[in-house]
Amino acid sequence: MSTRSEQPVLILGGGINGCAVARELAVNGVPVCLVEKNDLAYGATSKSSRLIHGGLRYLEYGDFGLVRESLLERQRWLDLAPHFVETLRLYIPVENRFGGFWNSVLRFMGGLRIWPFRRLIVWWGRPAPRGLWLARIGLWLYDFLAGTRNIEKHSVHSVGEEGTPPVDHRRYRWLCAYKDCQILHPERFIVSQLTDARSAASEQNVTFDVWNWHTARPADGEYEIINANGEVVKTITPSLVINATGAWGDQTLANINVKSERLFGGTRGSHLVTCHTGLREALRTGGIYAESRDGRMVFLLPFGEATLIGTTDIRFEGDPGEAIATEEEILYLINMVNDVMPAIELRREDVDMHYSGVRPLPHAPPGSTAAISRDHEIVETRDSQSDCPLLTLIGGKLTTCGEFGAEVADRVFARLGIQRTNSLQERPYPGFAPPESVAGRQTDYSDNCDVSIELVRAMWQLCGSETESIIAGFSDEDCEPVPGTRLPLGFVRWVLEHEWVEHLEDLVLRRLMLVFDHKLTHETLEKLTDLMAAQHDWSADRQAEEISNTLTTLGRLYGKTL
Repeated sequence: MSTRSEQPVLILGGGINGCAVARELAVNGVPVCLVEKNDLAYGATSKSSRLIHGGLRYLEYGDFGLVRESLLERQRWLDLAPHFVETLRLYIPVENRFGGFWNSVLRFMGGLRIWPFRRLIVWWGRPAPRGLWLARIGLWLYDFLAGTRNIEKHSVHSVGEEGTPPVDHRRYRWLCAYKDCQILHPERFIVSQLTDARSAASEQNVTFDVWNWHTARPADGEYEIINANGEVVKTITPSLVINATGAWGDQTLANINVKSERLFGGTRGSHLVTCHTGLREALRTGGIYAESRDGRMVFLLPFGEATLIGTTDIRFEGDPGEAIATEEEILYLINMVNDVMPAIELRREDVDMHYSGVRPLPHAPPGSTAAISRDHEIVETRDSQSDCPLLTLIGGKLTTCGEFGAEVADRVFARLGIQRTNSLQERPYPGFAPPESVAGRQTDYSDNCDVSIELVRAMWQLCGSETESIIAGFSDEDCEPVPGTRLPLGFVRWVLEHEWVEHLEDLVLRRLMLVFDHKLTHETLEKLTDLMAAQHDWSADRQAEEISNTLTTLGRLYGKTL
């Protein structure tokens, strides 16, 4: 077998799976051309619940393999990317001892995936709330599947016990506690993947191109890379094509003239963000994973100074880029919070913003969306024009992107006759630092570079220990914060130079993560636009257009006004 491929692998899609594959290939000396029609992390990656978890509820459907894989991957996140993830205690409120047992048995037997059992559950009536013993059995299995390196075994507490969240004591009797992990900014993790891939490609002396806000079009056995103006900027002859466009997967196949049966059946998941002080204080010790009146499980999660609430699970047809949280979903999630903690009295006006994404799930017949598998798979076809292999990636989630990326890369190596030379099983992500060293290093960076500790911490949250090399070259002006933020001007300039930023909304929504800052102002946007104009030589009209487009996106997709 060879160890090299002269022709690039064309990856369509700049989400979590496409970028994971790109990193795997680059580290193994395979040239890559990644094309994303929107921005990096534009789809489900940036619209998720931001959890790195084993998938506790998957146990009810017998998905032990997926849960085991997810728990092993959860540990890898902690080992290799501790600057992106942190452990989070979750509490499950429980009403009774034995509720929900038979419903769970039916689910485990495939009840929501096989027609006779589905009919039986409909006859059975409204799902009974899951009881204490059912929750404890699930958590015991969860601990067991996590293995010897489990974060922390589950525990059971009485409602009202010191240190637990104040759920409704009239409804609930116990709280089952366990630990998973949270990633605040998966958008930044995407950038880290590609940064590492670019560095590895340079070391391997192979090409690595990222074209966000571009499309790829087949033409006479080749592929043309086309910009937003319809101009061909590059032509390549790929050795293999990977369709990693997530919920757009079927549309992508149609656009490149590949005939295929329907592969995707995405569901919309909506989330709310609120700065309600009482709710955030109630979650000071961890998040809540509670069962709604209709049997669906919903998260209430600490999210910096705010609270993240989600998610819904509704079948979705249409352009995934147009998915928005409906008023019905917003009220559903608000009512869920008030059911669990009525003293909070969350209201519609307390919602600071919302977002919605479409999960790239496999197409499934009508029935419960919860029963659709969250596992991942690869469907192989061939591009009829170029006759090169085409792999379509279905499913997958944040937690298991590393394992899925390795699986896809191994399929690529097999198809191209290439031998894997490097494994990423123990390769840290850029910005890695042992958690116990973080506080001391932040203080040292602040002292040595004469930058305030607040600015250092704000940068660290986005790029970890890379903060040191970034601020080392700061001028006095670079140390000044962007108006309305805790991020220095020099950091923004560095991001513009190194992180594939084409539009103002890329910077605000998916690089600096200012979309979640409830103090975001017009002044902030204007200063960021000035910095981008200097970088890209924008006219005054272009600057005004970028601000207008960003405000429109914030309002339409995030329900956020400035």
